[in-house]
Amino acid sequence: MTTSTTSSTTSSMLSINLNVAIIGHVDSGKTTLSKLLSDMGSTASFDKSPAEASRGITLDLGFSTFLSSTPNSTSPPLRFTVCDCPGHSSLIRQVLSCRSIVDAVVLVVSAVEGVQAQTVECLVIADTVLKGPSPHARGLVVISKVDCSPCCLPGTPRWDEVTSEVRDLVKGTNMEGCEIVPWSAREASKYGEGVKEGIRSSVNVGNVMRSREGGRDRDLYFMIDHSFAIRGVGTVCTGTVVEGEVKVGDEVWFPRFRKACKVKSIQSFKEQVSCITTGDRAGICVSGLDAKQLERGVCVGTGSGVVTVKEACALVSRVRMFNLLPMKPGKFHVTVGNETVMARAAFFGSRELGKKPGGELWDTEDYETQDHYIDGDGGGEGVQEGEGEGQGSGGGSEGSIQPQWALLTFDRPVVCRRTERVIGSRLDTEEKCRLAWEGEIRETWDGKGKGKGIEDRLVFYTIKEKRCKVDKVGEGWKRESDGKTVWFEVIAKNLFGKGAAMGDFKGLKLLSPEGDVGVLQGAFGTEGKFRVSFPGGTQVGEGGELLLKFKRIKGDKTNKMEQGFIEVPERAAGERIKVEGEDEKVGKKGKKGVDAPPPPPTSKVDTDRVGEVEKDKGDGIFIVSSLFTASDNVKLFVDEKVEKVGGGGDGRVVAAFGKAGKCKVRFEDGSVSVGDKVKLMGK
Repeated sequence: MTTSTTSSTTSSMLSINLNVAIIGHVDSGKTTLSKLLSDMGSTASFDKSPAEASRGITLDLGFSTFLSSTPNSTSPPLRFTVCDCPGHSSLIRQVLSCRSIVDAVVLVVSAVEGVQAQTVECLVIADTVLKGPSPHARGLVVISKVDCSPCCLPGTPRWDEVTSEVRDLVKGTNMEGCEIVPWSAREASKYGEGVKEGIRSSVNVGNVMRSREGGRDRDLYFMIDHSFAIRGVGTVCTGTVVEGEVKVGDEVWFPRFRKACKVKSIQSFKEQVSCITTGDRAGICVSGLDAKQLERGVCVGTGSGVVTVKEACALVSRVRMFNLLPMKPGKFHVTVGNETVMARAAFFGSRELGKKPGGELWDTEDYETQDHYIDGDGGGEGVQEGEGEGQGSGGGSEGSIQPQWALLTFDRPVVCRRTERVIGSRLDTEEKCRLAWEGEIRETWDGKGKGKGIEDRLVFYTIKEKRCKVDKVGEGWKRESDGKTVWFEVIAKNLFGKGAAMGDFKGLKLLSPEGDVGVLQGAFGTEGKFRVSFPGGTQVGEGGELLLKFKRIKGDKTNKMEQGFIEVPERAAGERIKVEGEDEKVGKKGKKGVDAPPPPPTSKVDTDRVGEVEKDKGDGIFIVSSLFTASDNVKLFVDEKVEKVGGGGDGRVVAAFGKAGKCKVRFEDGSVSVGDKVKLMGK
């Protein structure tokens, strides 16, 4: 944007504007490259500010442009807007702010210094710009200063050395396989056209235009990178249209100031226009706005497409080259749009997203508590605390990075779109790559109102485990499904103390080492021992270990042991194995003094259990007779499905009722009546 005006005004931009970032390490020649490529510069280009001139380095984003014809003579020309980015490590915030406005990236590497620490961070930024199912560009690498000593012209050993270093660096990123071209400021006429052609060929104009078509129908989102006042005219805000369009005479909204201003004029590289749309670079002149209060920010149309964010939930992935592992919750420099704000990030959902990849709704799951970002193979299994400390991810595969949710709490509110790209950094470190993670905001909260915040809507739990020993096993049975010898009941110990109220723990599920699921049925004697039934059978022996595994929900004052994630299997059918010499007329005692549970039914009996509703106890509970015999252990059938004969009446067995084989059944829909015939359907 310049302050000069022209006599004519066009209705809209007469060229297709493409935005290209020039990034790279400090003193790699980015500004010189931008200047020699460009036909025209803006008021903030080519280190014109006094501070930049005195320090001799680029301190902020600078914009310039050059025109290029298209292969199709009937198409409008391409206008490349060049964004010259600072290279010093302390100015990375400015580079990050350009991510949302550029279509393509040129990574500059000096032939003299080769790959530097800042080159790594610039590559990470380029990688995020070029990400997506239909990327706008594949990137371009420019090796600058090829005529300096030692000579780095193509074909020389130094050229091969630097290009090999670059190809190793970009491997596994979205810039892998990109073109590498030489550049020398001293011989700009020789190399300039090669760089321009490299830029042109790296951009997929079709993908750019298709993505912009959808953006034009959305509300205006104009990202401002500079502003200045013109006496007697107004305040000029220069920036890029990310979405929507704006015309002269439109009213635009500045969310930071909660103020609407009228657009007096629009200018793009000395050309007055009446309208700009998605992707265009221009300056808009408004009245009633103090330029000193606006360094960077946004202006929008109606404001319906933006939100003020105090708390956010983002789906993020760790940056492959970030080496401070494990990455623990804490403060990060978070870049949203063109703002970088301090925010606390806490990671969760690695295991849950590993089972359901793709980023489903964040508030539809309970999440296991994580004390750090967990890398894995996509299956949710990650490194344990302390593993990988100080180890980089550059040598690992991209597939080992497990996406997960990040709960972001900003130190001060930021304004952004409802879904916005975001990147988290640790700029307070001396690491080679300080950019830690990147992703997209999926949910926001402004910190106001009566509604719950994002953290309040999340359910976190911790997995707890306790172990006990098997003291005795019950009778042996030959399981019908596989012929294996199993037992359906064991006596366990060392989980409770003497005199423990076993009734409080009845129904708890325990796991054998092989994963068999058992249900705690009650006390056995007064020494803290207890019975565990295994509906599917188990082979765990005496002295073997049983595991009590449960969830403890964060904030639950009742300390409930949640075990809904463990499913009890259906009863297995089988035949009791008689002990040699056993008296057929012995009582109920089985071997070693353990009461023998009733025989598991054969598979045939399962489908023949029909009973009758005998009594309505209220609250959906009915007494049902004849489903079981007096010798059946009704506890083994708890939670099995019961239906009315002929269909309907979805019920579940709740408990035994008396000792005559009667049971309680809950019918939620109340669709059964006394006298109805019902049938046991199994799990």
